[in-house]
Amino acid sequence: MGKDVSRETIGQHLLERQLSIINKDLMVLIDDDSWRFNNTLTYKQYLDFMAESRKIIQKIFKCNSAKTRLIFDQFYEMFGLRIKN
Repeated sequence: MGKDVSRETIGQHLLERQLSIINKDLMVLIDDDSWRFNNTLTYKQYLDFMAESRKIIQKIFKCNSAKTRLIFDQFYEMFGLRIKN
């Protein structure tokens, strides 16, 4: 995981990880109100991000896979990039 990820920092960590997949960072997106729609992931990138994120979530929150899936889905609904076909 590199940096220390905790319950307080997991959201920022996942967002930064998602952006790093498309070679962007938070500073570039600050002025872009439509950043979620102007940047996209491929379906394969999404699947890789989802698998990696679920492992991190499960490790941090110590929860079962159903709860892990729910937490990831909530994160992705709020901060996830669009998936291009």
